[in-house]
Amino acid sequence: MEIRTNENSSQFRRIVRLLLLLVFCLLKISVMHFFKVLLLMTLLAVVSARERMRSSEQNLGPKHTAGIKQVKEHHERRMTKLEEMIEERRQMVEDHERGHRKLSQEEYERASRQHGNFQQKLEQMRKTNHHEAHMDRMHEMKELHERSMRIKEDL
Repeated sequence: MEIRTNENSSQFRRIVRLLLLLVFCLLKISVMHFFKVLLLMTLLAVVSARERMRSSEQNLGPKHTAGIKQVKEHHERRMTKLEEMIEERRQMVEDHERGHRKLSQEEYERASRQHGNFQQKLEQMRKTNHHEAHMDRMHEMKELHERSMRIKEDL
C-alpha cells in the first residue's frame, strides 16, 4: 500500500509540474500577445493621427489658402526684417570700431549681442524643417480662424 501512495504522490507531483509549466507557457504567450496588441494599437494611433492631420489640411480648402499665403508672407517679412536688423547692428558695430560713430560701451555691447542673436534667429528660421514650418503655419491658421470667430461672436 505504501508503494501505491508513493506512486500517487509522484504522479501528483508530475501533474502539478505539468500544470505549472502550462501556466508559465500561457503567461509567456499572454505577455507576448499583450506587447503585440500594444504595438498594434500604437501603430493604429499613429496612422489615425496622420489621417486626421491630412484631413484637417484638406478641409481648409480654397477659402483658407489666402490665410496660408498671409502666414507665409508674414514669415518672409520677419526674415527680411531680421536681415535688415542684422545689417543695422553690423553697421553700428563697424562704425564704432572704425571711430566714425562712437557708441557708449553699453550700446556697443548691446549692438554686438543683438547682431549675434539676430543672426542665430535668422539661421534658425532658415534651417526650419519644411514640414515643421508647414505644421506651425497650420496651427497659426487655426488660431487666426478661432480668433476671427471669437471676434464675430463678440459683434
